[in-house]
Amino acid sequence: GKFSLLERQFELALFARLRQGSQQLPLGIAVLMRYAWMKYNEVINLRLIAHGIAFQLPRERVAQEMLHV
Repeated sequence: GKFSLLERQFELALFARLRQGSQQLPLGIAVLMRYAWMKYNEVINLRLIAHGIAFQLPRERVAQEMLHV
């Protein structure tokens, strides 16, 4: 419930900071951190899709849970 909402807000805030940092310093560490975060996000989304297929969840529910950043 509420913890996942708080966690989602934290992830969005962190990604926004990484995006901002990578734009300000294109040769800084934030660029690598942003890339790693995007790959992490991709793995989580693929796992959510696989879970949705395995448990026959509605497509809308799976799309709602995916991280779109």
